[in-house]
Parts: sequence; C-alpha cells; structure tokens
Amino acid sequence: MSSVFDGIRLDNAHSTELWVGEYLINGARSIKPSLILFAELFTGDEGTDVEFTKRMGINALVREG
Repeated sequence: MSSVFDGIRLDNAHSTELWVGEYLINGARSIKPSLILFAELFTGDEGTDVEFTKRMGINALVREG
C-alpha cells in the first residue's frame, strides 16, 4: 500500500503491540520514506502516546476527548 498511497491511518494503534507497529511502518517507509502516518491512540496516558509517536514516527494523532 505504501507504494500507492502518500499516507495511511492506523486505527486502534494503541491495541497493536508497539514492536509490531514499528516493524510494519518501518517496512512501509523503506518503500516510501515520506509516508505520512495518522494514528488513533486511546491510551489515556500522554507518556504512552509520546512513546508510540516517537517509536513509530507518527505524524498526526487522533486521541480520545
């Protein structure tokens, strides 16, 4: 998909093991380094959100209100 699209949205990123998300996004970015990642994080914890954002290279977040 990363060879076709400029960006993707990862629903329920918070329920995906972080290492799995890292692996998949790194693979996608090896094909398209400029890939934009929108992710849904409903962790309830800002520190956890920061960790996901840094490790996965998330460009934009959807968080709970």
